Amino acid sequence: MLCIFTFSDLKTYGGANIDAICQRLTKAKEAFSTYNVEANRFYPEILSRRKFLQKLLGSIPPNQQSETQAKLIFEIQAAYIIECKDLLIGELIHRLGRSKQSDNVAKKFKEATRKKKYVQNLAIEEALEN
Repeated sequence: MLCIFTFSDLKTYGGANIDAICQRLTKAKEAFSTYNVEANRFYPEILSRRKFLQKLLGSIPPNQQSETQAKLIFEIQAAYIIECKDLLIGELIHRLGRSKQSDNVAKKFKEATRKKKYVQNLAIEEALEN
């Protein structure tokens, strides 16, 4: 069974798997919707404390302090949604940049090819005139 609130299996050989990130974020939002609140509402308070919250949750023995465990789980899930959304946005921006860079290289190559053909055609015309 795949755990929803984890970043594992979101990479492929070529880098981040944007489709998998999007699907995981959607599933996480669906699961979090049972609380009937927006995760972004807790962004400032939770995001900087995520690692601490995870360690704190791990230090509580099972079947003890269940209200505290529930609150920690809620905060960790909210932080995950925020981080996953940030990851998705970052990867989309990165992919757009690579795409634009590739387009620029292709344009430069086409322009260089055109110039080369133009110079060759001029040389042929000059040779025919002489």
